[in-house]
This record gives sequence, structure tokens and C-alpha cells, in this order.
Amino acid sequence: MFGRQSHVDRYVDNIAYTFGVTRSALHVIAAAKGLIAGAVSFCRRDGSAVDASSDREGLLVPNLKDILSVSISSVKWILVIEKEATFRSIATSAFWSTLSTNGIMITAKGYPDISTRAMLRFLSSPSPQNGFCAPPVYAMVDFDPDGIAILSTYKYGSKTLAHETSHLCLPQIQWMGLRSEHVLSGEATHADQGLLTLTARDRKKARNMLGWQVLEGDELLQRELQVILMLNFKAELQLLEATPDGMSNLLESSLPV
Repeated sequence: MFGRQSHVDRYVDNIAYTFGVTRSALHVIAAAKGLIAGAVSFCRRDGSAVDASSDREGLLVPNLKDILSVSISSVKWILVIEKEATFRSIATSAFWSTLSTNGIMITAKGYPDISTRAMLRFLSSPSPQNGFCAPPVYAMVDFDPDGIAILSTYKYGSKTLAHETSHLCLPQIQWMGLRSEHVLSGEATHADQGLLTLTARDRKKARNMLGWQVLEGDELLQRELQVILMLNFKAELQLLEATPDGMSNLLESSLPV
């Protein structure tokens, strides 16, 4: 009937905005796409429970309406990963022993969906349902305009869902990597692997992002966009895997013990 999913999304968002409610209040919920793993267990309203520390493959991010409470008392940090490939690489590495006891890892497999953003907000904001815990949130995204745009969506919200920003944004999220310091210092590089020249689309997107109002006060994101344009290259998270234990070393040195 509508031809494209984007048309449906726009109409649903407009209806929700018109009535001053969230998408979930309209009972229009997209299928889960995000994955979560680590030291978290969910208690569902139907009485069942699921433990994310026992599955390296990751669990589909559950709908918050189905969750009665979560147990994250041992969680010291939450790690947001841009890509599913990196998520699975970390889950199958030696770092899993630390992750399964001390942290939570979550990915939306690219640009974040509402369910993943809502779950992150729920896990990191103190409430009776999560035992009043507020673990710090860190992000690992590609060193490119899209990676920074994804980080911005988590941190400040999206333009299309501006009316729901207060329920979904994570202003406290910290950018762990991949940043220019990791690329330029050689920490993440091995020979010439992983560095890609910016495309015309990349440069246009970076220039446009420098004019985004939400980034006007964010010196770090602004500076990194400028560095990307100046260097004229980008790097993916897989660059860290070009050196033995490159990813694990960065995580272990940056995350709280």
C-alpha cells in the first residue's frame, strides 16, 4: 500500500507528534534488530527470565513493555558497538570473561532503532526496575562521518524523532573509539590495512554535520569531523583487529575495572 518502509515511518512519526505521544503509545512497534550480551538478566511480565551472560551470540533486545525488571547489580559499564561483526568478534574473544561478569554489550547493527535506544536509556538511568543502577555508557564506532552520526543519534537523538528525545537520548555516553588519536598514533594500525579514502558522499556528510545545531557545543565531535576532512581518510573498527589483541587491549585499558 505504501511502497516503502520510510513512508510508513514518516506517517507514524507525524501522527505520534500530532497527538503528543510516543510511537509506543500508538502500539506501533518495529521488530527487534539489536543484540545484547553480558552481565544482565531480564525478568519478564509473564514470569519468565532470561540471562544474557550465558549466550555469546547475543539476545535480541527485548521490548521494554515486556520487561518487569532487570538485574545489573554487578555491571560496571555498558558498551555500545556500532556493528554486529565487531559485537560478535568481541563476544568470541578472551574479553568475554570480563564482559559476562562486569559489563553489558549492545549493538543496533548500524544506525540505532528505537528499541535499542530505549533499552540503553532504561539500563543506564536509575529506577526501581534496575535497582537504581546507573552504569557509565561507552561507545565504539567507526572513525568516519557515519560513525559519528550514529554516536550523535545515541547522545542527542534524531531529527525525525525530536519529540521523543527526552525518552531516548543518552547525553552521558562517552566516545571510547575509534578516534583520530588511535589511528594517528598507530595504536590501531598495522601496515596500511583498514584506512580508506573519503568518498564524495563522506565529505558532504561531514561538512553538513559540522552545521548541525546539536553538535555546536560538542567540541570533541566537531574536532574529529574536522580531522577526518583534513586527513581525507576514514577507518573502521576492524582496524583494531589488524594487531593481535588490539581491540581487547583498548577495551581493558579504557573501561572501568
